[in-house]
Amino acid sequence: MVRIDVGYRIDVRENGGDKLMPEKRQCVFCEGKSLSKEHIFAQWLLKELEIYDKNVSMTHASVIGVPISNRNHAFSKLINGLVCEKCNNGWMSQLEGDCKKHIINLGVSIK
Repeated sequence: MVRIDVGYRIDVRENGGDKLMPEKRQCVFCEGKSLSKEHIFAQWLLKELEIYDKNVSMTHASVIGVPISNRNHAFSKLINGLVCEKCNNGWMSQLEGDCKKHIINLGVSIK
């Protein structure tokens, strides 16, 4: 069996048939099972950068990298389901809070 980092596994059978099967996801930091729907970009940061309502174009690809389709998504709707509630609401929230003023200052100096 080959593990693929998108939460699926390929089950290679003796008769030569491959089947893509869902695998139970877990937190990428602590392997916890109670996953949250974490925004990839902090909502306050998107507003600060004035891109909250902007779209990003992404290519959906097969497991081996063959493009399947192109999709547009709002930055504010991008979420990741691979972080548990404990990490998301604990150390990650603390880290974001501690760094927020520094991130804003970096943005101001770039503008």
